[in-house]
Amino acid sequence: PTTATPTDAPSRTVLPPIAESSVRKILCLHGGGGSAAGFRKQPGMRDLMASLDDAEYEFVFASSPYRSGPYGGLWMRFPPDGKPTPDGKGEPTTDPNWAEAAIASLDQVVADDGPFYAILGYSQGAAFIPVYLANTESTFDKAMLYCGYLPTTHQGLMDTIDQAAPFAIEALVFIGDNDVFFAPLGPALAAKFSNGVTVRSTTAGHHLPYQNDATFPRTLTFIEGSPMDAPTTAT
Repeated sequence: PTTATPTDAPSRTVLPPIAESSVRKILCLHGGGGSAAGFRKQPGMRDLMASLDDAEYEFVFASSPYRSGPYGGLWMRFPPDGKPTPDGKGEPTTDPNWAEAAIASLDQVVADDGPFYAILGYSQGAAFIPVYLANTESTFDKAMLYCGYLPTTHQGLMDTIDQAAPFAIEALVFIGDNDVFFAPLGPALAAKFSNGVTVRSTTAGHHLPYQNDATFPRTLTFIEGSPMDAPTTAT
């Protein structure tokens, strides 16, 4: 009988171990009264998605657990006496669990579709990000908060934020100077993040920056991981 040499041995293909997906997932929170589908269609959101390689980034749009009725599309229900007025009148809520349904719904999204590289919020979605970070074990590398504010009409939620702040997550807070009501509220939101950068547009209103906004590249720089070590204001 002959003895087989190594070159006579049957060949086989050795498959490499399955690697974790390299796609960076971004969890997106729509504004108050909005929806996941509506947020996806906003011009600034569409510009952002079109500017990032879809082989490297995936945007997952979450929906508020309140789909209809007076709280439809809200991450944080209005206080019992109605929507707060711009002058701050109205009694704030004091329940620290006021947003527990929304927190639970996002925890489920993270469990089903995560892990996530970043969390992105617009308007009330941005205001909800510090609430969520203060009340979840879910983690993200970065946070992007557009046209946001602190939920000061919910004192119980603010207490949970203050107990957890400052948040160490890398954060970008975007402010549009033409966002008449919300622009003045942005700096207080930014102050809750110890590792944040404020990007301020002199042309934007209450929306994500469009591709022709001079600040638009700063958002891409932040998401893609390049250093951003100073606030910027662009025209």
